Amino acid sequence: MYQLVLFDLDGTLINTIPLIISCFEHTYSALGMPIPTVDQIKEGIGIPLAKHIKDKMPSEIQPAFLNIFRDYTNEHLTTHVSIFTPVWSILNHITSLQVPMGIMTAKRRGATMVSVDQFDLTPFFQVIQTAEDTAYHKPDPRSIWNAVTAAENILQNSIDPKRVLYVGDNTMDVAAANDAGCDCAIVGWTQMEHEKLMKSGDFFWLRNSADLDARINHLFG
Repeated sequence: MYQLVLFDLDGTLINTIPLIISCFEHTYSALGMPIPTVDQIKEGIGIPLAKHIKDKMPSEIQPAFLNIFRDYTNEHLTTHVSIFTPVWSILNHITSLQVPMGIMTAKRRGATMVSVDQFDLTPFFQVIQTAEDTAYHKPDPRSIWNAVTAAENILQNSIDPKRVLYVGDNTMDVAAANDAGCDCAIVGWTQMEHEKLMKSGDFFWLRNSADLDARINHLFG
């Protein structure tokens, strides 16, 4: 059996994709800069914002970009976000299996907790790792190892990375999980092109609890 299941947040548990796209479009427009395509914006989801823009614009513009983006996010965070419907049954099923769960996201803690509290997700998760909690972010496998260590400290148990499942929605999630030695699932409602995902590494599709049970039976008998 898995010892820990870690979830990405944006695009995996919570549908913040429309908000993120709107934030980027608004911020680039406010600064009079060319607006990236929707596909270009989606490719950067999961990367910390400061890192994402580091090589995309002059350094003197970056503070204004961050401020405009974050102000717009905070203004619309509770109105432009929803939870993916299958999430509830999957979280309840993992809880019934008595497997601890965590969230691992590159989003800042304040914004993360607004969404977590809005949908009353806190009772499901023993650990929540946000941008401030680690210097490492996907696709760096140390982002996952850091979350596993945090879970070990909270649970007072040793956790084998081979018995950790990381659930995400994009190629960076696959790369991080594969390099960390964890099992990986990609949610069936991902908005990333399936062809790109299939070429990115090893994972299984997670659409419902039956997919999870099939994987558990395959790995652990």
